[in-house]
Amino acid sequence: MDKVLSNMVRCLDEAPATGRASAVAGDEDAQMQTMLKALYTDAATDVAGLRDMGGRLDRVMRAPQGVSLPVTTLLNEAVRQQNIRWTRALLEAGADPNASGSVMAYSAVQLFHPGSPSLHIFNDGSPATVFLRAYIDHGGLVNTAEGGGTGDLPLLSATTSNLAARVFLLENGVDSWYTSYSPSRLRFPTSALGALIWGGRAPDYAEQITQLAEKCLLRPPDQPLYREISQQTLRDHLELYGEASGPTERHKLWQVQKAVRAPIDADVVRPSPAILDLLDRHAVPDAEGGWILHEGALWQRHDDPHEGSVLGTNIH
Repeated sequence: MDKVLSNMVRCLDEAPATGRASAVAGDEDAQMQTMLKALYTDAATDVAGLRDMGGRLDRVMRAPQGVSLPVTTLLNEAVRQQNIRWTRALLEAGADPNASGSVMAYSAVQLFHPGSPSLHIFNDGSPATVFLRAYIDHGGLVNTAEGGGTGDLPLLSATTSNLAARVFLLENGVDSWYTSYSPSRLRFPTSALGALIWGGRAPDYAEQITQLAEKCLLRPPDQPLYREISQQTLRDHLELYGEASGPTERHKLWQVQKAVRAPIDADVVRPSPAILDLLDRHAVPDAEGGWILHEGALWQRHDDPHEGSVLGTNIH
């Protein structure tokens, strides 16, 4: 992983680095411009010099042109440059990982292995976990919903396309049902696990449910309303494909059955007699289909020749 992280670093030549530093920091802040230019050119880090900046390390600046988030910090720029060395140096120097709505963590979950196939729904997001580890080790909040988070979006919700980051956060105690919010039927599909159950007919959501269940990272909701909705939603999925015929529809039924059985086996959902009846009555043998990824994998390797997520194909 060290070699991968080293090869990921984005490094600018002096002229574009100077221009970007000026645009981000503003012409009136020469010290911040100097630090940003050093970051953009991947110069050696000076922890003592960074520490001398004190609270100014967390100064909120305007994001570079073309970046979706409107604001940035020096720490966030280090993450956006995919530079773990600068990220760690800034955290060691006292930069606040939770500054500006924990913006650095939201940038971190967008990092992927540079060789990953860009169109695959489960490309290799493992580099993000190294940045998230540094974030947590220096006091970063995983339950950012309680503190607002960037754009009031819980950090876990930002990991939709990065299964490795999602697993990492769940392993580190993130609140997957967003219990800081009052439960409601409208809010159920906005929670991370509620969204997976709600969208369990989709192949990527179905696979995520199964992967998380196998890793014991699915947990039952504390809210009685969400337990009721989970059970009814899974039943609806089964009923939709219950009378399916033909290879494509039968494969979808099999995939939904796997997604329904996973939370049941993990004691996340207590099945009703109707759900058990649907599972038994329309059971599809495993041999009739395949998953998107290798068994037990969290992402598609960058050198795997398979493309997309065509239903009915196995990856051996």
